[in-house]
Amino acid sequence: ITVFYGFYDDCPQVISVRFRFVFYAAGWVSVMSVAFASLEIDSSSNNDVARDLARSPLFAMRHIALRTCEAATKVFTWVLYCLVLRPLLGKFFSSQVIVAILMLCFFIAVVLLYSLVILVCSRVPGLPKESISAAVILSVLNLAVNPMTFLFDNVWYREAARKIVSIFRLLRVLEMVGVAALVWVTWKVQRGCTVPGTIGKDIASQGSLLFQLVFCLWAEVLVSVTTTRLCGGSLRFSSRNHATGIPFMPGSGARWDVQGVPEMSMGTYLMFRGSSRSGILARFVPMNPVVPDFFVVEKLLGQGGYGVVVKVRQEGGGGQKPKFFALKLQHTGSNRERDRDSRAGLRSPRELAMREREVYRTIWEQMDPETGRLGHPFIVRLVCYSDWPREKKLFYESNNQPVQFYKNEGHGGGVKAVNGFDTALLMEFCEQGSLETYVPLHMRRSEHDRDKESNIQWLYRARLFIGEILIALDFLHNTKSVIYRDLKPDNVFVAQDQNGNPHVKLGDFGFSKVVTAMDQPVSVAGSPYFCAPEILVMHRENRTADTDWTLDTYSLGMLIFVLFYGAKYEKSRDRWAMAHQLRVEPLPKALHELALQPRCPQSVVSLVENSIKRKPKDRPSVADMKNSPLFGELELEDQTKLPHFPWTKLRGAKF
Repeated sequence: ITVFYGFYDDCPQVISVRFRFVFYAAGWVSVMSVAFASLEIDSSSNNDVARDLARSPLFAMRHIALRTCEAATKVFTWVLYCLVLRPLLGKFFSSQVIVAILMLCFFIAVVLLYSLVILVCSRVPGLPKESISAAVILSVLNLAVNPMTFLFDNVWYREAARKIVSIFRLLRVLEMVGVAALVWVTWKVQRGCTVPGTIGKDIASQGSLLFQLVFCLWAEVLVSVTTTRLCGGSLRFSSRNHATGIPFMPGSGARWDVQGVPEMSMGTYLMFRGSSRSGILARFVPMNPVVPDFFVVEKLLGQGGYGVVVKVRQEGGGGQKPKFFALKLQHTGSNRERDRDSRAGLRSPRELAMREREVYRTIWEQMDPETGRLGHPFIVRLVCYSDWPREKKLFYESNNQPVQFYKNEGHGGGVKAVNGFDTALLMEFCEQGSLETYVPLHMRRSEHDRDKESNIQWLYRARLFIGEILIALDFLHNTKSVIYRDLKPDNVFVAQDQNGNPHVKLGDFGFSKVVTAMDQPVSVAGSPYFCAPEILVMHRENRTADTDWTLDTYSLGMLIFVLFYGAKYEKSRDRWAMAHQLRVEPLPKALHELALQPRCPQSVVSLVENSIKRKPKDRPSVADMKNSPLFGELELEDQTKLPHFPWTKLRGAKF
């Protein structure tokens, strides 16, 4: 369309007027093809755009309209330049070949200017040197559309992209101002060919061309402003977020590294994402196929003494649905802090973090000889772990606030906010949360006490959860020689199977320990209300002592009581509170009251009473608890029966 307007529009003897609509149609088809090509780059380099395109046909139409109008506006601008330059140069050079060469030099100069901008602005510390061939290809594409528009949210390239896009937008304004100035300057300049008239006035009389230019310009602005996602694209001058993305580089095992700098330049990255590595562009642009998996921080899930757990999103490529994980970020302190804890006889956060990691690795990297698989269906899956010698700071995607937690300095040091992390565990995300949030929503007292179906459902669900916890503890104790030591609702997570049925998984192994003949559990571990009496004595007297596997069965007995007690509405605080929050102890009176509930058979009360004996030798083992009548065939008061607990089926389950 540029060639047509620049060389033939004022020469009707070359092309008949009645055939010119063919050139108009071919020109617009070409413009739309450029728009679709840029759409491929946009969706490949920005996963949000790819998902929106796949999810919403309306968004896809608006995105295509945006890119089409952007390309058309640029093309019509170049058409105006051709309409001015061709007759203007014709006044000085009689040869049309020389005029054509000079006009071609003009466009080459524009491409070189664009390339220079890309090469200079890409010189950001930590980024590889930009490829000249990639810069030239992107500059040619920028004659129609800006290919860097949707790189603002990329962790590595956003700074360079922001500079380049800002300069390109400024140049675009200058290009339109420049062509307007040329039209004004040549308003009374006579044309240099056989067609009479002045250059400026003749261009002003091109009503169809000017109408299309103005229409496409305003359409581009309108589509951008009226579509939120696109307003965050072509009209945005700054990145939406800080360093919310975590570029994990998968390794051969569970250890993943976080890539500090990219292995390819920004232009090469766009070529890599927007084209086939075996295509023609690969012959001109050296491409490295290693691209890390980015994880974006969405929200806080929990906070501990030396770190936080946040929900992260893994961007799915090609419009695929994102995946969600729980990322445990840990601050293990400086060497001086570790030495201070060691002198005080305390376990440092570093020691606790490494112990938790080793427990997870024992579970998820060593083959189970009984089942021939890695891990366990009722233990939260470890995806990877990572060390960051240089502490990393992350930001929430929604509000740009730093991910942080509050650490008690002790020794009169007060409380300080910590937002630097040096170790991380990436784990399975359980969408239903923990039992701490699940029970108040689904196991409420008074609402279901007299409802037969609700009581049966309550008993079935509680028995299922307890059985799955016993399967996990049996695996830990007898297969991995791991003692858990912190069983409580906060550490039992609820996940759904493919049919939407809830199941539980143990997580947070911060107090867990691999027990060996030379390394026995002797330290204080656990949480108030759920920990065994001997732990409370050790804590009160500030000493260590021998403990055994029944620490877990005691905590499980307390958890069973909490599950069957349910959540009671606390009017003073307007909340549904559980037994440990209300400080309801499983004393004989509370157990007797619980036994009167239709959902609670006598076998539950007996199991709780036996599990919470004060002396460890009087408590049952995990195997003993599995043989409780609770897991046999249960016959309820209304003759309803629950079948035997499916131990074998669940032991080989996959969730």
